[in-house]
Amino acid sequence: MQREHTPVHLRHGRWLHVLGAVGGALCCPLPGLAQPSAAPSTQGAPAAVPTSAPAPRPWRAPEDTAATLPGRALRLGLFKLQYGLLDSLTLGTYTAPWGVALANLQLKWRYYAGERLTAGVELRLGRLDVTRLGAFEAHPGDAIIVTSSVEPSASYALSDALDVSATVPMSKIAVDGSVDTEALQGALGGALDNLQLTATLSWRVTSLVTLRLHGRYLLLQRVVATTENTYHPDPFTRVVIRAGAEASWLGLGDTWALVPAVALDWDHLHLRAGLGYGNWTLEPVNFVLPHKGLIPELDVSYVF
Repeated sequence: MQREHTPVHLRHGRWLHVLGAVGGALCCPLPGLAQPSAAPSTQGAPAAVPTSAPAPRPWRAPEDTAATLPGRALRLGLFKLQYGLLDSLTLGTYTAPWGVALANLQLKWRYYAGERLTAGVELRLGRLDVTRLGAFEAHPGDAIIVTSSVEPSASYALSDALDVSATVPMSKIAVDGSVDTEALQGALGGALDNLQLTATLSWRVTSLVTLRLHGRYLLLQRVVATTENTYHPDPFTRVVIRAGAEASWLGLGDTWALVPAVALDWDHLHLRAGLGYGNWTLEPVNFVLPHKGLIPELDVSYVF
């Protein structure tokens, strides 16, 4: 009985020894080789995963671009309050106009986000009861002013550090009632159509510093009166518009603005400051004033 068990045990032992020797010869054919050839292939497979993942895009402000806030992000700024309903949908409002009873909301939808190209559209609505301006003007009028605008936008990454964006704001102001337009710098009437074109070039010099050049050009601005209205574009000019008539205050070709700025972007805090020249644009109604001058820019915001 011992001769039956002992050879079986030895045969298995010999075969295991032989297989081990053969396997060692195949894996390490040269003396002094530290690791088998299969080890690099197992280590190389997971290393390829991070290289294929896209790098996170740097911060891009939603203003004058097609960008939106991340979902559930809250942005509190000097002049704006914004909330990311989704990664592609941002709700916001200009805070300063509420001080003069101008209720306003903005909703921006980023409907396309490719590797380099981003496209979106923003809808703005506002309402102002002119009688609430009594603290600023003795006789402001009794009108209800409703503003609306649609703003398509697109942004394109020329490189990792260079972005270009363009928007086409299309705005309309409707007035029901009388307005002391001299107090409002001639900005309001029976109705107002406004079409503009903006372009913004952003160069990320470092992870902290971005140089920005923003340009704005007025393509069309006209007033259409539903009743007789009197306008005062400046203290020395009086324009009377009757029902069915149209008047253009600003000529094409000479109504523009150019504002260079520097932006500092930390993880949550964002600062932008600049000084430019041209025609002022009144936010959030996108009305362009007829006189040129220096245009300071300052914005500080924190994203939670």
